[in-house]
Amino acid sequence: MDKTLQQVNAKTKRTSPLEATRQALAAAVIGDLAAVRAALELRRAALPAAPVAQRAAAFKEGEALQFLLQGIKRRLRADLGRLEQIKTGLVRSAEPRAAKIDLRA
Repeated sequence: MDKTLQQVNAKTKRTSPLEATRQALAAAVIGDLAAVRAALELRRAALPAAPVAQRAAAFKEGEALQFLLQGIKRRLRADLGRLEQIKTGLVRSAEPRAAKIDLRA
């Protein structure tokens, strides 16, 4: 089994869905997508056994997490667009230019 999954399984016994959601929120704020993934795995594993009140609180906090992740996704798309523009500019600058011959003489 993957080391990360083993860690998730070990932490699931101690972590409530609300705590895992808050961990994911904190990781999303700093942009640590690996930590977001690990916290979401914890959350997913902890949700079925949690009391209804904890699940409801976790879902409410999950909406804030969704908003943060959508912002990260928008920034990544914008960055990708900028990188594509740079790539296009570099390719165009590397193309040979047609020689300009002045026939007026």
